Amino acid sequence: MHLKGLRLMLSVVLMLTLLTGCFFGGGGEQKVDKEVSDSGKSDEKVTLKVYRPANVVDPKTDPILQEIGNRLGVNVEIVTAPWDQSNNKVNLMMQSQEEIDIIQAEFQASPWKQWAEDGLMYSIDELLKGKEKDFPYVESITKAESFKGLQVENERFFIPGSHHGQDTALFIRKDWLEKLNLEMPKTMDDFYNVLKAFKEKDPDGNGKDDTIGLQVTMPAPDNFAELDPVMHGFGGSFGGFFEDYVVRNDKVVPLETTDDTKDAFDFMNKLYREGLMNRDFPNLKNVDQGNAKYLYANKAGAIWTSRASEFETNIQKVDPNAKLEFVPPIVADGHEFIPLQGSAWWMMIGIPKSSKHPDEALKFIEFVNSKEGRELLVAGIKGEHYSNLTEQGIYDRNKENWEKDYDVKANGYEYPLWWGFLTTVHGYIPVEEHDTFEDALKNVHMFVSEEDSKKEFNWKTAVEYGSYYNEPNPFHAVYIDSAQDKRNTIQNNVKAVYFLKMITADSEKQVNSLWDQYINAWEDAGGKEVIQAYQDFYDENIK
Repeated sequence: MHLKGLRLMLSVVLMLTLLTGCFFGGGGEQKVDKEVSDSGKSDEKVTLKVYRPANVVDPKTDPILQEIGNRLGVNVEIVTAPWDQSNNKVNLMMQSQEEIDIIQAEFQASPWKQWAEDGLMYSIDELLKGKEKDFPYVESITKAESFKGLQVENERFFIPGSHHGQDTALFIRKDWLEKLNLEMPKTMDDFYNVLKAFKEKDPDGNGKDDTIGLQVTMPAPDNFAELDPVMHGFGGSFGGFFEDYVVRNDKVVPLETTDDTKDAFDFMNKLYREGLMNRDFPNLKNVDQGNAKYLYANKAGAIWTSRASEFETNIQKVDPNAKLEFVPPIVADGHEFIPLQGSAWWMMIGIPKSSKHPDEALKFIEFVNSKEGRELLVAGIKGEHYSNLTEQGIYDRNKENWEKDYDVKANGYEYPLWWGFLTTVHGYIPVEEHDTFEDALKNVHMFVSEEDSKKEFNWKTAVEYGSYYNEPNPFHAVYIDSAQDKRNTIQNNVKAVYFLKMITADSEKQVNSLWDQYINAWEDAGGKEVIQAYQDFYDENIK
């Protein structure tokens, strides 16, 4: 066989393999199960195929998905792929028009707008026509001002994957502060002095120079999020697809190129050069790796996280007196604290034209985001996994039954699909109680287990603390075709390169030189043209 022919055959095999994907709950053909009702008549039960990356739940045996299926009269089948293959999987499903009822796609990594323009997606407007009152959640979130940028020619095709809000904040070792007679830091100078003391004054008491101030990891080449409390304390920004630009006096300003951001890099470089943050952060690809080396070994004094309760418990295995404390936003002298930008949301949900059951798919999306659906996906089945859920959102957990149904070593007493499955809300968004989705989100009703409710850190406090670090941004869901390639280039080839170089530079002088190089590279990549595109959008649609 010729080499060209062999390559073609291998390409076809690979595509077919990816398209087949990994299914929980059945094969590739559309199934209609028949059940016999009490009257003796056969009731057809359709199968909904729902895409969810990195799924670990088998719908054929999972009691919660079985319960949802029974309430809606459907069978649920989950199509999945690993996270690092997810974008390719979704793109291939759409290109081949594989039968799928609900997809979840990343905002920046998928040609979602093209799918809608090419007629590959069902119009949410058409599916809802005359039935808007039956779908209060879908109607509310898709008409929200915050998500107007997701419409295609003023028509709704996608449903934003909601999130309960910013739930990450800065936490510090309170017991170390007390041991060293230090106050809670309020300014960036205070923070520097605290981190310096954490490194140099032996807070763990072992007589060795083996502690650091701030623990940082780097999950991706352009992900510096764990340094956000420093960056935003100077009024700067790392940028990113949801927080690049702000509006000041009706002018779109890229925070990533301001003097405030430059000053933040000077400060971070100082922390790096003096070892007040871990110098190996570029090699630590997730927080769990960092924790194993530093935080859980009783060697780190501060961290940016949404998992304070879990982290504190694990530190106490080494130091029973360990105590984490929330740190309100720290502000650098001469600067203004700028919160992280944009409403929290994740993934875009849509119903492809390849779906044979679009109405049932829409009902499924609505149910999963309803109060009833969220109770199931967070607390479980009443009478089996819990007995009571109070008006305050506190539920008791039947641990014996939960341990029977789920792997608590892997997921604790949390349902694996409470997040990333058409929503990431540890509770529900009360859209029927408020005129706008934005107001409903401000009043999100969180669910917390009775055990966690007695702890200082839980899902309710996470959202409360996180709110200090976030504010809406008019561009957080705006996608401009003409600017997208340039934005990708800036993100991947400019910021990802120069930001790391500035943080890890050998001197302040080198940071200054790298900053100038960065600004030139930003402009050469089309930064000014991108800003003009967003200025035009602002002038035409928001101003």
